[in-house]
Order: sequence, then structure tokens, then C-alpha cells
Amino acid sequence: MKKLLLVLTAISVTFAAAAAEQTKKLKILMIGNSFSVCVADDLHQIVKKTPDCKLLLTSAYIGGCTFNRHWNNIEKAEKDANHKPYTIRIWDTDKKRATYRKDNVNNLLKEQWDIITIQQGSSESWDFKFYEPAAGKLIAYIKKHVPKAEIIIQQTWAYRVDDGRLRRWKISQTEMYEKVSTAYRTLAEKYKFRVIPTGDAVQLYRKANKVQSTAPTAEQDPKKLVYPALPDFNNDIVGNSSWRKDKKTGQMRISSDPAHLNRNGRYMQACVWFSALFGKDATTIQYEPKGIAKEKIMQMRKFAQEAVASYKQANK
Repeated sequence: MKKLLLVLTAISVTFAAAAAEQTKKLKILMIGNSFSVCVADDLHQIVKKTPDCKLLLTSAYIGGCTFNRHWNNIEKAEKDANHKPYTIRIWDTDKKRATYRKDNVNNLLKEQWDIITIQQGSSESWDFKFYEPAAGKLIAYIKKHVPKAEIIIQQTWAYRVDDGRLRRWKISQTEMYEKVSTAYRTLAEKYKFRVIPTGDAVQLYRKANKVQSTAPTAEQDPKKLVYPALPDFNNDIVGNSSWRKDKKTGQMRISSDPAHLNRNGRYMQACVWFSALFGKDATTIQYEPKGIAKEKIMQMRKFAQEAVASYKQANK
């Protein structure tokens, strides 16, 4: 009986090892900016908690980088191999820690990738006139060097209502979302690419939670708030506000970031990416980050899945 148990145990271990080897590791390169690198930590954890998924995720990051700037960097690196303006960060579900280095996109495209994601810089995302011809040149360069990789577009999101650029552009938050959505769809249809609908998920959340979409009220003016009060934007998942001490004066001042996803937003973004790239239902995700209420986690998974399921892809 003891020998039989040993044999059965050995067979079980062998089958488990074989199953692990058959689990394909998805190799993804993100050519982007702060609106792409922010997905990585949570996406990495989500995949680690999913038994039949593995991920090698590489981010080529420059803050605020637009299509035009990406293309200019590629041209510079063609002439000067030492031109390495990107922070490269790599997450591997088979390893404990992410790794870092400086490099250029040219060198990264010497490797083979399953998926390469692209996106416009957020400040130029709302008008398609800013996309071409740089986007087309970037796409052609990727196709030339990694012809087997699927190029996928991440649709980004509209800023929080207190972002001064909305007033400068004379558009509302809702109008920014609509313009961003139209511009990305135009790009996707032109090149027959799939889209990761992060911006749609953000808007679904905002609508369901009645997040403010009009100009800020007087009570939300940071100049009129007294420490430690913070502006209330109905728990929007975009933007962060915090008090910080001014190093010169010693006084407390509000630091406001009305453009980037906050902790909740980054988790929902990762849920959208997981569903879109692995073809799995976001509501079945197992990873639950600390500091986010269970109710919110369930809600964000729901909107992530709804955004992915309802998006009409151009290549279908």
C-alpha cells in the first residue's frame, strides 16, 4: 500500500508539472506613459492569483509621452544607440520582484512579443488630429520588427472635473470622454486593432456612482479649504488630493492630481486589462487589494467586465 501511495503521488506531481508547463505565459510590451504603467502592479497580482494564467509584462515608460514623442525617440535611437530615454520595468509572475533599467523601444522590439499595447498621451488623446502621422509611423515600425505581435490600443479616460485643462479646452468631462472614445475608435478602425476599453469602464463607474461631471463648486476650491479638509468629488476613481507641507514656508498646502487613476481606479483598470487580454470574466477575479472595500471591489469588477463585453471591436 505504501508503494502504491508513493507511485500515485509521483504521478500526481508529474501531471501537475505538465499542466504548469502547458500554461502559456502571455508576453506583453506596453509602449506608453503613466496611463499604462499604472496598471502593472494590480494586473501582475491578478494573474498570480489565477491558476491557469502567467504573465511577463514590460513597460516602456515616459511620463506624458505622446505618439509624436514616441516616434521622435525611435528616430533618435536609430541614429544613436545610447539614446535610452525610457524607464523599463518588467513584472514576471514567476519572479518575486520587478526589475528596472533604462533603454529604448528599438531594442525592445528586437524581442518577440505576443501583444504590444499603445496609447496616446492623455493631453492629446481627445482630438484625432494629434494622432497621425506619428501613430501610423509607430505602428509600421512595430509591424516591421515584430510582425507576429498583436498590437492593441488602450482607450484612456477623461480627467477629473477640476482639471484646469478642461476649462482651457472649453470642454466638459463628459465631452472629453466622448472625444477620447471617438479618437481611439477611429484609430482602431483605421488599423483594425482591438481596444482595451479602460475609459468606458471609468465612465460606467462614474455614471453608476453619480460622480460629478460638471465644473467644481466653490466648496471644492482648494484655496478655500482649511487643513485637513479635502475636496469631495463623490469618490471619483480618477484623481488624488492630499495635504503636503511646503518645504520653504512650512505651511500645509493641497496637492492635487486630477488626471491619474487613484487606488480604486488602478484596480479597475487592471480588471479591464485582465478580461480583455486573457479572455476571462472580470467578475471571477480572485485578487482583492488591501484598503478597498469588498463592495467597491465587486462593483469595479462588474464595470470592467461590462466595458469589455459591450465594446464593439473593430477587427470583429
